[in-house]
Amino acid sequence: MNVVSISGLLCRLLILPIRLAQPAFAARLAFACLLGWCSLAQAQSLRAEAQLNVMASASQPVAAPVRPSQGVQALPQITLDSLQNEIALDTLSEYWIDETGKASIHEVDAAYGSPAVFRPRQNAQRHQIHDKALWIRFDARITDTRARWFVDVALASTDHVSLFWRDAQGQWVTLRSGDLLARSQWAVQDRFPVFQLDPQRQANTPYYLRIEHARMPFSAPLHIYRDTALVAQRSMEQFFLGAYFGLVMLVALVCVALALAQRERSYVHYIAYVLLVGISQATVTGMAGQYLWPQMPQWASLSYFFFASIATAAGMWFVRAVAKPRVYMPRLDKVALVVIAALVLVAFVDLARPSLAGFHISNLLVISVVVMVYVVAWYGWTRGDAVVRWIALGFLPVILGIVPLLLRNLGLIDSSFLTQHGVTVGSAIEMPILLYGLVLRTSARREARVRTAGLPTHDAMTGLSNTYDLLRHIHGSMTRAARYRQHYGLVLIELVNHAWFVKEHSKEIGDRALMLLATRLQLIARDVDTAGRVDENHFVLLIEGPCKPADVVKVAAQIAASVRRPSDLLPIGAQIKLQITCALMPDADALQLGDDANAQLGWLLHSSAMLDPVPGRNIRTLNF
Repeated sequence: MNVVSISGLLCRLLILPIRLAQPAFAARLAFACLLGWCSLAQAQSLRAEAQLNVMASASQPVAAPVRPSQGVQALPQITLDSLQNEIALDTLSEYWIDETGKASIHEVDAAYGSPAVFRPRQNAQRHQIHDKALWIRFDARITDTRARWFVDVALASTDHVSLFWRDAQGQWVTLRSGDLLARSQWAVQDRFPVFQLDPQRQANTPYYLRIEHARMPFSAPLHIYRDTALVAQRSMEQFFLGAYFGLVMLVALVCVALALAQRERSYVHYIAYVLLVGISQATVTGMAGQYLWPQMPQWASLSYFFFASIATAAGMWFVRAVAKPRVYMPRLDKVALVVIAALVLVAFVDLARPSLAGFHISNLLVISVVVMVYVVAWYGWTRGDAVVRWIALGFLPVILGIVPLLLRNLGLIDSSFLTQHGVTVGSAIEMPILLYGLVLRTSARREARVRTAGLPTHDAMTGLSNTYDLLRHIHGSMTRAARYRQHYGLVLIELVNHAWFVKEHSKEIGDRALMLLATRLQLIARDVDTAGRVDENHFVLLIEGPCKPADVVKVAAQIAASVRRPSDLLPIGAQIKLQITCALMPDADALQLGDDANAQLGWLLHSSAMLDPVPGRNIRTLNF
């Protein structure tokens, strides 16, 4: 299986979301892909091992490149003068891959040049140098000695990089950097391997770069920078990276506060995911090696792949916790659990014994997670789940950032801004979107809990006070009215055309009319007032005293005007019709029936029913 076959497999995985929604097909496909990828990884490992055995068994010394024959085009000379700030080395250098990885600088320089060995480099050229060494040669002449010049290998996870040149006495000068060295041993302590060119010589000087980079194809951009240009670029990069990691910590702290306040487990899953993605991006960008573990070279080399796998597993776990695919796709949920466990297992096995097979298996599992997240989000979107839609929208930029990274790992594209920072930019966009989705989810769940807790005192449909709670508030108003010799108001609202809504449209439309009326009552009622539902289509608004007749009529007019505003909840052209009855309480006739709240409410309902409707008037008064 070659790169074309791998890319074909990736395309098939990405274009089958509908079939993947069928759990049985998803499980079979994931298992087949895993076997295929393992076979590929094993074949490549055996081929690499066979090549090493052949080289090790050969009795001849390490083969080094031979000098160029006559007529071979000379390597272009790079002139570093006051007009230059940045020079790309892609087409201004030559390369040779040492298959054994053992050739020394003396052997390479002594036999440099055969066109069959050293070849001109092209733009965006990729090299598979697992268990090998890549040699890059370029010639540079410094004419502006007032500035310092640096060659930059813009890939933070590079294992080992060495720069060689001869000084004025003909002795080799060697500078080293890379993840396999402690930062204190780097030529320049930076996020990337950076080397200063010879500041003493102004003549044309040949430079050799020796690069070791296991498992992942090497295609890092190589540039020569003036010192001021390099400082400016690093300052800009540090600014944006500082903003990113500040956002990571801010979102994590906000989620900690929300988790403690709301007692929501989903925030805990999100905290773990955000922190692991942040640490993973710190390893990708070189921030972790520079600041978190500068004196732990072996861990710095392995942490890149380890945290990438663990963060991917945490992302899938978070999606499971929020979208809950076990409810509507239980078999796919089980496949997701297997993939999560496999990612964690492969991460720890690779940490103990790094291998090319582990790298390929990890990439396959990451592809599987991307596909499953896409399927779960797509299915939740089609079900109309508002929270899952926000989760799908949040993961979209991260998935778009992961795709170039996977293509780079497969050797299909070279390293670029998208491969190095695509996930960083995507996760920066993702974090506030996912946090907003979680807040919406928490609000919906909290509202449901509040409704459940309020069922003994509130109407389940409208959320207004039920008859029991309304009578309790009327009793309190009666007590205060008797003590302070003041009045309170009762407004009875009847939804006259509720039966028409149910008959002509549906019960759902009738319920919408009731909910719309209840919402308008809540907006009009003051904090001290109480709005309640007493039966199918009758509502009562208790206006706390001291209250005058004009105050009661004013509130009734506001209610009548509010329902005239159009609403999308009702059919086009339909309008709520009300019959409103106002009373100033306590009333002498009502007190003759009894001095309790139940008698007062009963008097209001009976008196309103006895009144004859007046054409053109929907507001009536009882006792004023």
